[in-house]
Amino acid sequence: MLAERGERLDESVGYLKKALQIEPDNGSYLDSLGWAYFKADKLYLAEENLKRAANQLKTNSVIQEHYGQVLFKLGRYDDAIAAWTRALAGDGDSIDKSDIDKKIRAAKQKLNKR
Repeated sequence: MLAERGERLDESVGYLKKALQIEPDNGSYLDSLGWAYFKADKLYLAEENLKRAANQLKTNSVIQEHYGQVLFKLGRYDDAIAAWTRALAGDGDSIDKSDIDKKIRAAKQKLNKR
């Protein structure tokens, strides 16, 4: 929860790393760690963990949305669109579909400017 809110990120990362030592393939922990890194602007660490989470939990809309956000920030617009499309097709829990639609449009605009 701390990571989700962007609070006490170093502490969050420490807790999440300990949790992942116990359950190294826990997709929810990987997502939280990736999101903490994203909030700390450590994009490559964020992408590494969010990719693992997204590959494990393909229908989890929140994780796919998080993965899309880091990909967008890394300039990987096609990949971001794919992740956000999976978010829209996923379980739908805790996401704002109109917000994701806006993100997809923004990524498409970035692609058109290349």
